[in-house]
Amino acid sequence: MPAPVIGLATTQYSCFDPRSWSGLPYSMYQGFRRRDDVATVPLGPLKYPPRIPEAIRKGYNRALGRKYFWEREPRIIDSYKPQMAQRLAAVRPDAVLALCTWTVGTMEPDVHPVVYIDATFAQNRDYYPTWTNLAPRTVRVAERLERLAFRQMSHLVVPSDWAAADAIDRYGVDPKDVTVVPMAAQHDCPLDLDALAEHARRRLEGPLRIFWMGVEWERKGGDIAVAAATELHRRGIPVRLDLAGKIPADAVPDAPYIHVHGFIDRRTRGELLDDLFLSAFALLLPSRAENSSVVLADAASYAVPSLASETGGMPTMVKTGVNGERLPLGSDGKDYADVLERWWSEPDAYLELCRTSRERFEAELNWDTATDAIVRILLRSA
Repeated sequence: MPAPVIGLATTQYSCFDPRSWSGLPYSMYQGFRRRDDVATVPLGPLKYPPRIPEAIRKGYNRALGRKYFWEREPRIIDSYKPQMAQRLAAVRPDAVLALCTWTVGTMEPDVHPVVYIDATFAQNRDYYPTWTNLAPRTVRVAERLERLAFRQMSHLVVPSDWAAADAIDRYGVDPKDVTVVPMAAQHDCPLDLDALAEHARRRLEGPLRIFWMGVEWERKGGDIAVAAATELHRRGIPVRLDLAGKIPADAVPDAPYIHVHGFIDRRTRGELLDDLFLSAFALLLPSRAENSSVVLADAASYAVPSLASETGGMPTMVKTGVNGERLPLGSDGKDYADVLERWWSEPDAYLELCRTSRERFEAELNWDTATDAIVRILLRSA
């Protein structure tokens, strides 16, 4: 008997590009491809038409100081529908996994996909800086598609309890139709626990190396990471802060303990990324807003504890005493320095935290485990 066919549906996102949507479609597709019990076929990306009307609306709203999103526009969704119908007819999948709620809008009403999102539209609105002061049309169109998707889908998969609660409480999704599958690592460390334990011991030889990585400096608290490192330096603790991602030129002081690496593409600078994770005493992610960050799972795969803020989906990703610790939203650099200094002064407890961080990656924060859970849901919906 042939293996069931899973259709992985996207709109503009690509399952073949590690940079598309923070690499989520790519990592998910690779996880499905490693399985021999299902055959997975991408149903995207889809081609959108010239966005001339949308460009005009965007310019108009920009003049009014509002943000406008084109992706959910009815004209765009309608242009996707014949493409999606053609692909579904050609593949005839047993089950469909739709990435994003608006992808469901490209499907006929008799298609009932499993939907994967990292947060609801309402949660993103006025939470992320890029989602503030939205145009009324964007809000209206997006909410209509959100509710349509929740009615038409067979099941919802989200990476956090925070996202699950909003889908249930705000949008009325039946709790039995929602499953939390934590975000999995995009960069897996191939070393075993014994080898990682040796790297963890070397980290205690100094300096105390902090790793921060992100493309949105303000939202992900890059300034707080700098403040934490500066405070540790002031206390006389040997410290090194490694910054990777998009770093504003004027955001980082000229200090010998701060090292800026810029954006790191795994495909071309993978050895550097491996070295930064393996040598990091801790990953610091003091985000002001965060749905669910892949880098937290990446850190766990390298047996690196994470120190993160208490916001959004962080409580699902970072379990205090297991793969790190969370601090209240609004904590400053001194607060983060206090925890790092405590970890530094308790080497046995730190090494245990490194071990349990890796164990959590192996148990939950990897794509093989995540796809196991998702496949079970998909096959139940087939």
